[in-house]
This record gives sequence, C-alpha cells and structure tokens, in this order.
Amino acid sequence: GGVAASLDLHSSTAGVQRLSMAGFAGLLTATVALLCFVIGSRATLVRQFIQDATSRNAICLDGSDAGYYLYRNTSSSKWIIHLQGGGYCASVDDCSARANTSQGSSNDWACALPNQMTEGDDDAAACVSSDSRRNPNFRYWNRVYVPYCSGDLWLGQNYNATANMFGVSMSGHYIILAVLNE
Repeated sequence: GGVAASLDLHSSTAGVQRLSMAGFAGLLTATVALLCFVIGSRATLVRQFIQDATSRNAICLDGSDAGYYLYRNTSSSKWIIHLQGGGYCASVDDCSARANTSQGSSNDWACALPNQMTEGDDDAAACVSSDSRRNPNFRYWNRVYVPYCSGDLWLGQNYNATANMFGVSMSGHYIILAVLNE
C-alpha cells in the first residue's frame, strides 16, 4: 500500500504561511513511510500494518493496528510464517504494563528487521532469516514474521477492551486471520 499526503498551507493575518496540523500529520506520515521504504530496501523483512486492522479486529492490547514483517519472493510459491511467542498477560497490572511494550503495542515496531534477524538467541526465529547458515531450508521462500502484541497466546477473540479481559483488547485469533488473508 501507498501513502498519500498533502500539505495544507493557510495564510495567517500577517501574510505568513503556516502548516496546518492535518498537513503536518500527512507530511509526517509520508516521511515515515519513505524512511521505512529506504530502510526496508536494505533489510529482509519489511513491516506491514494490517489493512483496515480496526474493522477486522486485528489490534494489539493497546488498540494499535497489528501487523507483520514480510519478505516477498515472487519466484517462490512457498511460504513460512513465524508467530512470535511471548506468553499471556494474566492480570490487570500485567496487561497494562505489557500494553506499553512492543508485545502489547505496534507503536514502536521497527520499519524493518535486519537480514540477520534473530529473536535473541531463539532459534525459532531462524526460519525467517536470510542467513544461509541459520536458515538453509527456507531462505528463498516467502517469509512472514508476526510480532506478538495480543497477550492471549494468539487465541483471543475479544476486540473490545472490557473488564472481563483486564481492560484491554485480546484479538490474537483475528490477527492471524488478517495476516493469512492479506
């Protein structure tokens, strides 16, 4: 998907032009998208936010849009998808704290993951690496890495933040469905 942004310049009474907040937000969005494109051109896995995430209930604990990282090889029909682990939040305090981290919010996710992408020392993430030593079997496949931000073991089907769900959205099930249908 592309990003469209326009600047809305308004004349002030002094004849000085100023950038409206809507124009600034559009310019900022376009700048971030360009930066992600440039960074992503050097990386294997590029961040993709789920299109219409809110209407598809594919949201993180804090209500931000869920997403995934993608390496697309158009000459391959094979796919491997890695779902990041992370446990579940089991209390109001735990869920509230998690919602302010990358395992509860997509707000601070990197634009792209590096070629030597690892999940710490976790060999499970090696299946989406482009490193031939770490990933000799799948490196030429289409590779998807889905960051964990739902706090529900990928099972949640509750996208409304309610007291029953510790005041946060738990919609891991919908995130997986959305990724598979992108």
